[in-house]
Amino acid sequence: MVKFRKRLLVAALSLTAVTSGALGAAMISSVSGSADEAGKEVNPIAKYEFKDTSNIGKDSMGKYDLTFRNAWKAGGTGDLLNEYTAIEGGGITFNNKLCLAADKDKNVFKDTSAVTMVLEVKMVSGSGTWGHIAGVGFANAKSTGLSAHSAADGANHVRIASKGIDGLHGCWDSITAINGELEKYHTIIISAQPGGKIRVWNDGVKLSEEKEVSATWTAYDENNMFSIGGEFNGAAAYTSAASLKNVVVYDFAMDNAAAVAYTTNGKLTASDLGGMTTISSAKAKFEGDATKVALNEAMSVEKMFESLNPATAELTLSDGKTATADVVWQKVEKADNKYYAVGTVNSKKLGYANLAGEVRYELTVASIKGAGEPVFEGNEITKGELKDSMTEAEMLALINTATVTVTLGDDTTTNVTVTFTKIVADMGTYTAQADVMLEGMKVATASVTLPVTQTNEGQMAELAPIAKWTFDSEETKLVDSMGKYNLQCGAKADGDRTNNPTGTGTVQNGMLYLDGTDMLTLPELNDVTENISNGFTLNFQVKQDGDISDRPNKGEWAAPVSFGFNDWNATTFCRFLVATSGGGDMLRFNAHDITKNEDGTNQAYWGPEVLTHIADSMHNVTLTVRPGEFIKIYADGKEVQSFPCPAGWNLRHQNMQFSIGAECVWGNGYDYFKGWVDNVTIYNFAMTEEQSAAYWQKGKVVVKDMAGSIISSIDSVPHFEQEGVYVDEKGLNDKLTATQFVNRLKPATVNALLDDGETTIPVSVTWKTVKLESDGKYYAIGEVDATNLGYATTLTGVTEVRQEVTVEKRDRKIVIDEAIENGTVVSDKAAAKLGESVVITVTANDGYELKELTVGGEAVTVNEDGTYTFTIKGNSDVEISATFAEKAKEEKKSGCKSSVIASSAMLAAAGIAVCAALKKKRG
Repeated sequence: MVKFRKRLLVAALSLTAVTSGALGAAMISSVSGSADEAGKEVNPIAKYEFKDTSNIGKDSMGKYDLTFRNAWKAGGTGDLLNEYTAIEGGGITFNNKLCLAADKDKNVFKDTSAVTMVLEVKMVSGSGTWGHIAGVGFANAKSTGLSAHSAADGANHVRIASKGIDGLHGCWDSITAINGELEKYHTIIISAQPGGKIRVWNDGVKLSEEKEVSATWTAYDENNMFSIGGEFNGAAAYTSAASLKNVVVYDFAMDNAAAVAYTTNGKLTASDLGGMTTISSAKAKFEGDATKVALNEAMSVEKMFESLNPATAELTLSDGKTATADVVWQKVEKADNKYYAVGTVNSKKLGYANLAGEVRYELTVASIKGAGEPVFEGNEITKGELKDSMTEAEMLALINTATVTVTLGDDTTTNVTVTFTKIVADMGTYTAQADVMLEGMKVATASVTLPVTQTNEGQMAELAPIAKWTFDSEETKLVDSMGKYNLQCGAKADGDRTNNPTGTGTVQNGMLYLDGTDMLTLPELNDVTENISNGFTLNFQVKQDGDISDRPNKGEWAAPVSFGFNDWNATTFCRFLVATSGGGDMLRFNAHDITKNEDGTNQAYWGPEVLTHIADSMHNVTLTVRPGEFIKIYADGKEVQSFPCPAGWNLRHQNMQFSIGAECVWGNGYDYFKGWVDNVTIYNFAMTEEQSAAYWQKGKVVVKDMAGSIISSIDSVPHFEQEGVYVDEKGLNDKLTATQFVNRLKPATVNALLDDGETTIPVSVTWKTVKLESDGKYYAIGEVDATNLGYATTLTGVTEVRQEVTVEKRDRKIVIDEAIENGTVVSDKAAAKLGESVVITVTANDGYELKELTVGGEAVTVNEDGTYTFTIKGNSDVEISATFAEKAKEEKKSGCKSSVIASSAMLAAAGIAVCAALKKKRG
């Protein structure tokens, strides 16, 4: 929720200035031109009659409904302000517990020029506080505002103010419209004209006090919404006590005659505006063709309406001058066997009352019933193989002509030969199109899906995404086609996916349908955000399922695709959101340290617009990021938003994961979406608008698409930002560990060369260790992962970077174990450097012999001369240890079993003789 700034406020209704002295525009319900037209009502742009208690904030004109809002509360959400008493026949009475306000994207005053607000009001005695009655609040200090408010003196003044008009800066600095007259309803009319004056009428009597209005004055504020009963800028405050019967808004400023007429009749007619400059006629005009395709009588009027191109209207004013305005087409209708496009003039910005009514344009419609599918001779669509590496012209040259059968209005048929002149590519599907011409008139468009071979070679070699979810079937909807980032369900609460899982959507016609309870997310330990910190592109298709405000998991916001947010007071977030209240379907975007409030602070909601409506059809959306340079958003082939992106910006946070259908925070789902999502891909490099368009055509990115921005090679020679290799004067020595080596090296970059052969990009080196090589020199060893630099590349794996370094040789102490007993151990050196040899002399005490000698815990073998030698290695001091054991003692015994100290050879030779001698003696 937007934080509300507590201060003394009055409400405001918004105006947008166009030209000095011009009156605003009004719409009349039908075409003028006869005497009867003078008596027809001039419609307001919004009218609140308070007759429908099931929707008390209903706009009778059908566009700007108001809904109940919550009161402002520090650190939270206040009570819902929805208390009122209905008045029979229409009207409401409220007492400081009501706020009806418009949604942010349905502000009645957006794009208006002059504005008139009418309210029939009766005050309640003794309120004693400032309160907003009707209009647009201006809590934001930058808002200008135009307000009707009650005073804080207990006398219940109704006062009119505007912070943007000198002398009307609010509270007592305002025009008094009612002064304590409590016994009856008063019709208050407030009319403001940029470049003219602001005037107020009470019961048809113009007040003497009026103020000059600058030509640039406006009361429109995107953060402050039109409201009744209390002001609203994300939370409600400064509520009032009053009775209202009608609140009406016109998009033009009234003169005195019009104000008197309204007060008398409760409405305006064309004849009431005789003293004002008005639009008397309007004629539609197209820059080119009136329709995108040729129309024929086989088409429905709905299909014809879809084909209408934008048009402008040439306007004739009552004072003889001319102007132009956009036409808003509303329908195509058939009358007297002719077809007409019917619309209205969007004259809100012009500043003139519009009495021209609707605009009609006669359409050219071919008298035919229909056209068949193209038929190819021998069913051969092409003369040869089509490849995706071909140009459009090369493909078209291989497509055969075809025959299309056209059925005319009298059921007769005629065959038309068509030549294909255009190829449309959409997600890898290629469709050839041809004009079906009959007697020189285009009556239909023939199309055929082409068989195109995906070569995946050379310039058409695919640059693969790091993740791709296509939702082709129920069995594979969670599977990442690239094999690394398979999706899973989330948790409804408590992070418990096992016992309380979300749904994972259903596959409908090759698209993922999300019903408002579904979320597909990545595991916490395998989130794609770990692999996109140097830059990425996210693509997805989305369509909202109509009004989703009543979806199962209701909420103010819905996220079709999101990287999540890290906490309630979010500091890391990147989200696509829809504000769903009131049936909203505008797609917005916000990201930490990127999108801003007006005061310059980050915001997690109400980000900038991406698409005005996403419930009408499937839309293509691309988000592309290169930290240190930009964040851009493309929608349906056009760049719609662009922001600078701070260096080091990333989305890594353990609390949030990439998700589809909702936002995954702490493993739980929030802001559930209802609708369709398809073809979600993530590349770990950024794309231009043209490169994004190429992706949506082919359903992939190939080398040709990224030409000029592909890393083709990486230099192995590092460059240091500051002079020198080492972080301080200590340098390097050979007793450091691998980690200590790396920490003492300065950051470095190497140049990556793009495929244009000229442009180089500095990329960071990741130092890994320092090694002594066979040439006797030390080298710092680093690497660059070419596949994760934020640029496309045809390289694979890592590029090794080597930098020769100077490493001081340090002594390793030779430490002899002091606990050695029964012998001595002596080394020829007290210390030695890496690679040097050390000689050990071992002497056992009398009666003892060496059992074991170890150096650094490892056994050492004896030399021929009885000494021991080892070579210094590693980076630690060396400890020598020895164990001596007592020698075995000799024992003499009689008989052949006596032990004789001799070699086995001697015993073998002498044994018989010894035994024989003993036997002879006994005899």
